[in-house]
Amino acid sequence: MNRLFTLLIGLLSLAYQPGWGQTTETEPNNSFTQANSIALDNEIQASLPSGDIDYFKVTISTPGVLNVAVEKVPKDINIAIEIFNASTVRLASEGSRGYGFSSYADAQVCAPGTYYVVVAGNYSSSKETFTLKATLDVTDVYECNNTFQTATPVKNGDKLRIALNDAEDVDYFKIDIKKPGILYAATENIPTEFGTYLQIYNSATQSLEQWSSGNGANGYIDYTICDPGIYYVVVARNNYTTYSPKLFDFRIGIDTADVYECNNAFTTAKEIKSGQKLKIQMADEDDADYFKINVTKPGLLYVAAENIPKEFGVYMQIFDPANREIRRVSGNSGQNAYMDKSVCGVGTYYVVISRNNYTNYSYDLFDLVVLHDTTDAYECNNTFTEAKSISIAKPIKATLADAEDVDFFKFTVDTRTTLIVKMLDIPAQVSSTVRIYNASQSQILQAFSNNEKSLVVNRNAYDPGVYYIRVERNSNAYSYNPYTLEVARDTVLPPKLAANVLSICPGGEVILTASECTGTVRWSTSQTGLTITVKPTAATSYTAVCEDGGRTSKPSTPLTISIKPVPTATASASSSGNYYETQTIQLSATGGGTYLWQGPNNYSSSVQNPSIANAKAGMSGDYVVKVTNTESCTASASVKVTVSLITGIEPDADGIGLTVSPNPISEECTIKLVLDKPAPAMVRLLSTAGKEVRQWESNKSTRFHEATFRLADLPAGLYIIQVKANDKTASEKVLKN
Repeated sequence: MNRLFTLLIGLLSLAYQPGWGQTTETEPNNSFTQANSIALDNEIQASLPSGDIDYFKVTISTPGVLNVAVEKVPKDINIAIEIFNASTVRLASEGSRGYGFSSYADAQVCAPGTYYVVVAGNYSSSKETFTLKATLDVTDVYECNNTFQTATPVKNGDKLRIALNDAEDVDYFKIDIKKPGILYAATENIPTEFGTYLQIYNSATQSLEQWSSGNGANGYIDYTICDPGIYYVVVARNNYTTYSPKLFDFRIGIDTADVYECNNAFTTAKEIKSGQKLKIQMADEDDADYFKINVTKPGLLYVAAENIPKEFGVYMQIFDPANREIRRVSGNSGQNAYMDKSVCGVGTYYVVISRNNYTNYSYDLFDLVVLHDTTDAYECNNTFTEAKSISIAKPIKATLADAEDVDFFKFTVDTRTTLIVKMLDIPAQVSSTVRIYNASQSQILQAFSNNEKSLVVNRNAYDPGVYYIRVERNSNAYSYNPYTLEVARDTVLPPKLAANVLSICPGGEVILTASECTGTVRWSTSQTGLTITVKPTAATSYTAVCEDGGRTSKPSTPLTISIKPVPTATASASSSGNYYETQTIQLSATGGGTYLWQGPNNYSSSVQNPSIANAKAGMSGDYVVKVTNTESCTASASVKVTVSLITGIEPDADGIGLTVSPNPISEECTIKLVLDKPAPAMVRLLSTAGKEVRQWESNKSTRFHEATFRLADLPAGLYIIQVKANDKTASEKVLKN
């Protein structure tokens, strides 16, 4: 069964209005000229008796897909369908599916006009009727675009709804690309009945790329466009799948995020500068980015690719001016990649970035930096013949910044002398080896480091002549940080000093340590040894010298130990520290940040101003507070507390207990009061005539009061002590001698 597609130029407005027509065929309608007129969407009753063929014609006003359905077929006939255009050219032919089965046919109709539908019994006939209906599917507004000439124009970022609802339907789209980039197209939300076949063509209709997807699977295609112009994207069915009237998504665009496209060859390499930060992408499976950098003097080419999308890993290469590969590195998916290479010749070098073959590609941009590092002024010096001359007693800085880097140096001795070769400031994790060779390039000395920051080749007496130094790594690690190399005359260097702490509280100890002395360390305290302990009482600076083989170094850089300030501690108690039993002892301290009290009966408190309720005689004694300041230094202070027993005094019936001691009185007496409840008190000394001689008053509300009266200046005789408290009065007679 063949179908013929007629494709017309232009994109017509997709709209039509179904008409009304007859519902039963009119005989004779056995030829094109006798064809019955029918309307779209109207169901016709017809029959095919022996020898009959039925012709129908329908008017189409807008492009679309003409669908013809023959249904309710009698069981003794099978019916074939053909569709013709106005010129009676067959567009579609669909055989029957069997006796009593419905038949269906469809054809693209791209030009308005009359179309014919012919039905006939396939070696069978029946007087019984069947139904025939013609419909026009205009859901795919991009029909008819089945050739390059009728391709639908689209713009960057367009998202369309299209269909492949005919066995021979192919959709052509064209896009005008103004600048280089990645042309991409996608078919998504595909019906399960078929898969898509995508192709990209240039303006000369030459195929550039193609992609096929399975049933219901999304399809994606892209291609790097270097020349502006018209390009075509063609969407068709995968030949191994059927078709469907269901719409699916088609989107198209040009990604110009990578401003360095097109640079896929040495001849199109983009020139960059050292240290320039680039944003590039690997958005096409065939994409490779070529960059070139002008090297004007020897140095190190360093390449870093970072923020790599997780979909792919990078493959990086460095090529010399003759386009010969000199270094390559392959990275894993989503991982940063780094590469470096010493370059000794001047000229144009190339850095090529592509995908690791085992990974995908991505439209996401990532970072690329190419750096030409010339800080190591001694490159390239990787052989005896390339050895760089250095002077005795003049340190130089160089690097082992490449996995293959080896540094050769040479120095000249004029008169016999003792020298030491030192490699200092060795970068962390870079274990190194230093070898010394004579003029015949025979090794005479060597030394190794194992992650130490320095190494020293044994002192040696050198006769006049030329000598070589070879510096190399003895581990996989290397570093862009420089090391220091010196051919030094035989002198002893002062040791380096360190302390476990640089400041102490008075009375504290400090451990001093010396290093980098191969002989004996002698300290400014006259002590010897790599480690000593000191107890300075004031800020003190310490130095040391290194004594080695009868030679003494200059004093080391002074190391100063300072003394921290100590707190000024004070301790006090209320009532001058004198209390009676049951009273509250109130302690106070100042001078620090933290406090620790200790006293009789294992008393302890970390409160600055603690209170001790219900005093007992056994609480008498010294209370000591330890005061600590913010420098963690301490000081102590103490206060004496006396708790007195109250004996022989109890409140009387009036609530006042009164004692006077001594009695009789010579010089002075002490009056002690015990009240039944706390209150202020007033004590008066009266003559027998009732005249007030002395008075003492306390506004403190307490049960216990104590007053002292001095009577030395009073005449001998009888006096009365009168007490008032809680609105009550008590009195006691006293005799003055």
